[in-house]
Amino acid sequence: MASLVVGADFPPLRLHVIKTILAPRASNALGCMDRDCLLRSCEGNKVQISGEGVFIHVVHHKNDRKERNQQPLSFKVPNGNLLDLLMVHIERGRQALDSSYACLMQGEVSPYLFVSNQGKTFSDSTFVHYWDALMSNAKQFGFERFPPTYARTIFIEDFTQTGEASLMEGASMVMGNSVRQWEATYNPSRKRRLVENSVAGHQMFIRKSELNKKQDD
Repeated sequence: MASLVVGADFPPLRLHVIKTILAPRASNALGCMDRDCLLRSCEGNKVQISGEGVFIHVVHHKNDRKERNQQPLSFKVPNGNLLDLLMVHIERGRQALDSSYACLMQGEVSPYLFVSNQGKTFSDSTFVHYWDALMSNAKQFGFERFPPTYARTIFIEDFTQTGEASLMEGASMVMGNSVRQWEATYNPSRKRRLVENSVAGHQMFIRKSELNKKQDD
């Protein structure tokens, strides 16, 4: 789940999306769980396993009803550690949680793929507890503590400096944004960096300008 938050394998998903991805068994049996959904055939945010791989389908972003032009997303989880961990979670861990807590919860098993240690649907507060525990464990490996929402800012700042410009629009769509929103909301230090780079390179500009004048003389 942390990989989905920080964008280690693909652009980070919204926390709302991560918390509402349906487990494969639940999506097949229940369909969309979004109470405000108006699409009769909607299957909701879900993970789908097929012979071609594992796919994440995102129908409902946090602002999907406000932004009418926002289209559903579907993409394949790339091969690697995340895919391996997802399959272990789906085939073993998730089922173990379902069976362990079914009796305690009187048969009420959360339909979502990611759940708390008690097998319950994540709320805002329980997700914060999960993230705090994760950050505490990561601290011993030299990682600095940061809130999950700040992970999006970290990703965008790095991506806009080093990523391919042609990939920015698609990456922003995965995050439920647009490139314009990146600049306005999640990239507040862009102007500062531009100014710092300009000041740092100004002396080089002066030297080139003086050199050109000497050559003209």
